[in-house]
Amino acid sequence: MQYLNENALKSSFASQKLKTELINYIRENYTNCYQQTIFLEQFQQITNKWQQDMNNIIDKNAQIALEFAMKMHQEKIHKRQIHQQEIQTKLFEEEEDDIDNDNQLE
Repeated sequence: MQYLNENALKSSFASQKLKTELINYIRENYTNCYQQTIFLEQFQQITNKWQQDMNNIIDKNAQIALEFAMKMHQEKIHKRQIHQQEIQTKLFEEEEDDIDNDNQLE
C-alpha cells in the first residue's frame, strides 16, 4: 500500500511538473508569437516607409529629368533659331553681293 501511495505521489508530482512545463511552454510560445507579430508590424511599417521614400525619389528624379529634357529642348530650339538667322544673314549677304556684282557689270 505504501508503494502505491508513493507511486501516486510521484505520479501527481510528475503530472504537476508536466502541467507547469506545458504552461511555461505556452507562455513562451505566446510571447514569441507576440514578439513576431510586433516585428512583422515594424517590418511592414519600415517597408512601407522605404517604398514611399523610393516613390518620392523616383518622382523627384522624373521631375528633374523632365526639367532637363525641357531645358535641352529649349536650347535646341534656340540653336536652331540662331542657325536659321545665320543662314538668312548669309543669304542676304550673298544677295547683296550678287546685286553689287550685277550693278558693277552694268
